[in-house]
Amino acid sequence: MSNFYDPNLRTALPATNNASSAVLNRNFTGWTSHIEVNLRNRESKDDDCYQRGDFKKLLIACQEHARDHQKPQEGDQMVMLVHPFYLHLSHMHYIETDEIRREAEAYLDALLAFLSLRSNRSPFGVVALETPHHYAAATSILVEVGLIDQVIFTRYDSGLPLHPEELYLFKDNELFFGGGYNEYCFETAVSAMTARKSSGRIHAIRELVIQSPRSNVASLWYEQVHGVDPRNVVSLEQVVQMLGLLETTDT
Repeated sequence: MSNFYDPNLRTALPATNNASSAVLNRNFTGWTSHIEVNLRNRESKDDDCYQRGDFKKLLIACQEHARDHQKPQEGDQMVMLVHPFYLHLSHMHYIETDEIRREAEAYLDALLAFLSLRSNRSPFGVVALETPHHYAAATSILVEVGLIDQVIFTRYDSGLPLHPEELYLFKDNELFFGGGYNEYCFETAVSAMTARKSSGRIHAIRELVIQSPRSNVASLWYEQVHGVDPRNVVSLEQVVQMLGLLETTDT
C-alpha cells in the first residue's frame, strides 16, 4: 500500500525537519508523532474545533507560529487556498491509477509554480484556510518563506473557519479560490465567504481545484466547480494576467 503522504513533497517544499517524511517543518518537531498519526488516520476525537487536550495545544502552537511569521497584505485581490496540501499529506494511499497520480503531481507543480511567481511587488495577497495538523506539517513552511501571507484556521476536515468572522476581512476583495476538495471543504469555504461578501467577485482557479480520490473518481479534475458561478472559473493563465504577474515573469 502506498504511503498516506507524498514523499516528493519534501523536495517540492523547502523542508527543514529531517526526522519525518510527513511533518516537514522543524518548528513542529516536538509534535511529529502526534501529527503523523493524525495525518494518517484523520480522527477528530469528537473535537472538531480543537478545544481539548493535544488538539487545543497544537492549535495554540500553530496560531503562535502564524502570528510570528504571517504578513497580511493589503490590496483589492486575494488568492484563497483551501487545505492546499491535504491530498499530499493524508490521502495519497487512495490514489489507484498512474493517471490520477500524474494529476496529483500536476496540481502540486502548478500550485507551487504559481506561488513562486510572486515578488515583493505583487499587488495581491495569498491566504491559506488550513487545519492545524496540515499547517504544522507543511503549509507553515510557505508562511515562513513568504509565499503565503496569512492563515485562517478551519474546523476539523471542514472549510469553515474556526472564527468565521475572519472572512469579513475579505468581503470587499476580488477573490481567487483554489484547493480541495471540490465537493467538500472547498465548497464549504466558498459558501461561507459568499455569505459574507458585500462586493467583488469570487473566482475559482481551474488547475488549482481538485476532487477527493476517496470518491471513486476517474480523475482529480471535475466537470463543475461547486459553489462558484461557471462564468467565474478561470484558467491559471488568466489568473496570472488578472493579477498582473506577466511583467514579473518576463525575461
